[in-house]
Amino acid sequence: MMPLTNDVHVTVAGAIVALIIAAMVGATLWWMLHPPSSYVQRIAERAESELERMVGSLIVVFSPDIDSSHMLALAVKLARGERSELLAIYVIEVPYTLPPDAEMPLEERAALDALGAAETIANNNNV
Repeated sequence: MMPLTNDVHVTVAGAIVALIIAAMVGATLWWMLHPPSSYVQRIAERAESELERMVGSLIVVFSPDIDSSHMLALAVKLARGERSELLAIYVIEVPYTLPPDAEMPLEERAALDALGAAETIANNNNV
């Protein structure tokens, strides 16, 4: 009776094949654990980054129907204290009887005056 021996013969070709198989298994596992981001995930990431950018911003809305001067004064003080960005927006309501891009020179002039005053107040307060 012949004794049982566990002789392992390692060849260069066998070792190379084993390394290739191990590398392919590792690459497959990495690929499975790191799937590409979906369209929805990319939109959510963009929204999060935009939200992070806007969190440090204050927005003051001006309109003919709203007296925003007191809101601007409060926003300037808050922006200066928080070192935030201050944004001023003037809303011009276009009547339904006019096209959306209709020229409204009186309203545009009022908007430019209000935004100019807001810019002056902000600049005077180093905001």
